[in-house]
Amino acid sequence: MWVILPGLALAPRDYAPLAALLRGRVIVADQWAVPLTSEDLPRALGLPDRGTERLDLIGHSLGGLAALSLALDGADSLTLLDPTTLGEASSHVRVPRFAAPLGALARAAAMLALTGKDPISGAERQARYGTPAGLEAITFQLAELARLQDRISQKLGHPLPPTLHVCALPHPGASSHRSAQRAFARQIGSELIEARGWNHLFPLTHPAEVAELILAGPSTRQPPAN
Repeated sequence: MWVILPGLALAPRDYAPLAALLRGRVIVADQWAVPLTSEDLPRALGLPDRGTERLDLIGHSLGGLAALSLALDGADSLTLLDPTTLGEASSHVRVPRFAAPLGALARAAAMLALTGKDPISGAERQARYGTPAGLEAITFQLAELARLQDRISQKLGHPLPPTLHVCALPHPGASSHRSAQRAFARQIGSELIEARGWNHLFPLTHPAEVAELILAGPSTRQPPAN
């Protein structure tokens, strides 16, 4: 089975085009139902007992760290898509209740700017991004990031499955991001591919190319064309 762990504040529907291109059963985590930073994530997702079913993990951004944590406990493959690194800081953000309705507008504007469209309905957008509870589900994970990073650091001696690591380089000046991703790849022993000209939401904007990278054998993977 494939398990996709989304980036922070991204909905399962955002990954539907990528999920449709994978072979077999696909689960996309809903971080409003269970935080990506939760130690209870395997049970909440209904992951199979080790060895009873193939487990292929795909994690984007914060979901990349969550996928790495799961993979260090046992998986058949791991794909990291512009993952949050172990050095990025937690953030304690509180959104005033009166400002909650602006969250839905911010989501729509960001998706339009970065992907050209917003695939979720207005009702779903309002429920996830336009209410205090919906925004709290997002900010809680930012506050819990350090705990997830600590758990991973304690498991780094565990064997890692074959791991593909794709880093977005939206413009030539993205050197600090590239350096951080290269250092992270060396730290965990992943195979790094740099996708020049792609922005951070490339799993949403380039699902076919991402699926091709994931499904290709390790010796045949090539950086995507700009």
